[in-house]
Amino acid sequence: YRMITPSRFVDDAILKMRVITEGTRACFQKTKAPTIYQNYREEFVLGAQEYMPDQDWCLVTEIDAKEAFQTTEALRNRTLIIGVLFIFLVLILTYLASRSFIQPILRLRDASQQVAKGNYDIKLKTGSNDEIGELSKTFNEMAQNLSSFRQEIEEKNKELFKSLAVTTQQKKELKKVNQELDS
Repeated sequence: YRMITPSRFVDDAILKMRVITEGTRACFQKTKAPTIYQNYREEFVLGAQEYMPDQDWCLVTEIDAKEAFQTTEALRNRTLIIGVLFIFLVLILTYLASRSFIQPILRLRDASQQVAKGNYDIKLKTGSNDEIGELSKTFNEMAQNLSSFRQEIEEKNKELFKSLAVTTQQKKELKKVNQELDS
């Protein structure tokens, strides 16, 4: 098992250096060699062997495992970096989208709660022309209509109080009904 070509690691190795590795043993024994093994420098290499029976030689080619997998590792690292950046970008876009969708809905919910408590003077900002913007405009119209109806009912109740000769007890009952309408 002698080296017959120059080595980039050992000077003057041709026919002088013995190379006994798992790869050369397997080649001469005509068995399957491991893909990764230690070479004559005791470095892990990626190797391939081919036995040439007419000369009783083994053609062995090897590359340092680190060198062979360097591009794969670089690709893996780039893929990880791109993946992390993509996830970060998706999170930012999700946050921005949620703000543009959820914030108007939360404002609409809060305004609805105010109307439910009897505050009809709520005015929502309608900055967008999408469905949420249309819903906000419709909500504003509804709140304005409720406020107008409430004013009309109050005016009619006052007129009714003036036009009817109402007893004190009846006035108390009407005020109670009026207060229930307000809440």
